[in-house]
Amino acid sequence: MPNVWRIAITGGIGSGKSYICRQLEAAGHPVFYCDPEAKRIIRTHPQVQAELTALTGPGLYDAQGQLVKSVLASYLCRGKAYASRVDAIVHPRVAEAFALCVEQCARHDVSCTTPDSHRPVQCGQFPSLCQSPALTAGLI
Repeated sequence: MPNVWRIAITGGIGSGKSYICRQLEAAGHPVFYCDPEAKRIIRTHPQVQAELTALTGPGLYDAQGQLVKSVLASYLCRGKAYASRVDAIVHPRVAEAFALCVEQCARHDVSCTTPDSHRPVQCGQFPSLCQSPALTAGLI
């Protein structure tokens, strides 16, 4: 397998993560966006939906299977421990999706970049990133 660079982009809100990623994309590098992937997984992954429903209660998805964002937001706003429980369900699936991205990039001999949200990368969830260079965006 070719050597594939994995670069984590981290930083606070408004620090320039998206700008850096747009520049990388413009240069032809694929970028894996964690937040949209997590949202996609929450909305479409049957096992995640079942686990989140068991955690938050039966009103998380409506009769058509659509996420009721206000129910999830209410649960998350209860505190850090509640958000951690949701993260424990969602983050491993995002890590799996990222690993697939890296594998696909390796087949095409290109790098794979991930801008994290405003949170730092957690090595337990993304071990391949913790052995890779990281770039922290920040205002200068």
